Amino acid sequence: MKELLFVAALLLGAAPAMAGELDPRFDAIVKQFVRDAGAKNITAPTAAVFPYSCDEKLAKKRVDLAVGELLTARLMKDGTFKLAERTQLESILKEQALGLSGAIDSAAAAQVGKLAGARLSVLGTVARVGNSYQISSKLVDTETAEIISASIVEVPLETFDSEASRYLVLVPEREALGIYLGFMAAPVKTKSLPVLTVNSKALTPQPQDVSLWGISVGLRYQVAKKWVADLAVFPALTLGTAAKFSIQDAPYPPPAGTLDGMGARLCFNRTQGLTKKLRAIYGLGYQVYNFEPYDEGVQEIEVGVGSYIDKPKGGNDIYGAFARAGAEYRPSERFAFSVFGQLNQTDNITVEWTERSTNRKLKIMELDFPVFLLDTAMTFYF
Repeated sequence: MKELLFVAALLLGAAPAMAGELDPRFDAIVKQFVRDAGAKNITAPTAAVFPYSCDEKLAKKRVDLAVGELLTARLMKDGTFKLAERTQLESILKEQALGLSGAIDSAAAAQVGKLAGARLSVLGTVARVGNSYQISSKLVDTETAEIISASIVEVPLETFDSEASRYLVLVPEREALGIYLGFMAAPVKTKSLPVLTVNSKALTPQPQDVSLWGISVGLRYQVAKKWVADLAVFPALTLGTAAKFSIQDAPYPPPAGTLDGMGARLCFNRTQGLTKKLRAIYGLGYQVYNFEPYDEGVQEIEVGVGSYIDKPKGGNDIYGAFARAGAEYRPSERFAFSVFGQLNQTDNITVEWTERSTNRKLKIMELDFPVFLLDTAMTFYF
């Protein structure tokens, strides 16, 4: 029982520390206003709280209204000031051809506050400074239009967006959805294969080290803070001319080499800000590809007289897990360029023609899907 009471005491003691960071900052503004109003012998007054002025970008996010709401809540909790009715304040502002979203100076705030029956008017500005919001607040005596108190506090951007989210129209710093065009490349080493005999003629595989390259179109979607889902489709993949062979030392014309394919990749990435315009991205995923030989319409080859080998039917399916890491550079809000290194689960690709008379498989190419590849992308966010 003592242990439970001890844990409960710890939790209760920690409760203030676990409270938000915004309330203490706005409480500090309220305490200063109350102290300075008392110094002017203004006791138990009515106060009119005006929305704070800010730039267009913050206004779209409703940061100005959020600051007004948060300060109003702390003034009500303190209880020293009575608060003017918002509907009455809005009506007067409309009559005076002023808007709740427009900038209001001290003289206008004093005039409107006095019409609303308030002895004090609260107004101010909010601006983004680096990774913080700077909140400047003023308390105006409506009888003299004198500024009797002023306060400046700074709140980290992340803290404000998190704790004031119920008032905000949140647009992520890094937009939630991006469409990108990518390019993938990797060197590929083919394996040496033995000479085959078809109709008493030597069919010799001629492996060549080639490159894998592909073009991708993809989507990036921010599913949670610092977590991004990435889906890419590869409409064009090519494996050079790796599947060449010769018959009796005469190269097969046309070159029997290009492996064309398509594929898709899905991964989940974690992001980490490095600088204002640069962030690291790393994650795990799964990919599926299919490669098929392309021989410009050739479907069979006659070897000697009356003996044929047939082009492979179908292709090679490659699938497996991968890990990737890279960086994204974002020079503007809408555009980004990224580079990734990717480690792949190994898999095997083969090309086998078929001897028609015996149905024997003739392996003319074998290679491992590259363990490492380089992937780049240009992304448009919206």
